[in-house]
Amino acid sequence: MNADKEQGQIYEERSNNNINYIFYTVTSESHSEYNYIIKIKNSNTGLIIGNANSKEEAETCFKLLSFEVVK
Repeated sequence: MNADKEQGQIYEERSNNNINYIFYTVTSESHSEYNYIIKIKNSNTGLIIGNANSKEEAETCFKLLSFEVVK
């Protein structure tokens, strides 16, 4: 992708019991990617998960995940 031709949009920025997250999209001339940036609370762990199919599929997959700190 060419960074100067990309556009993005933040859909949601939230926090729940175990994580803080941002759900956003990056769109270029040829495709879109729907991503979550996730920071697990009480840890030094973060991750990015992405879906290139659709916004709805990304949301469905994300809702099926759970995160916790196990010590």
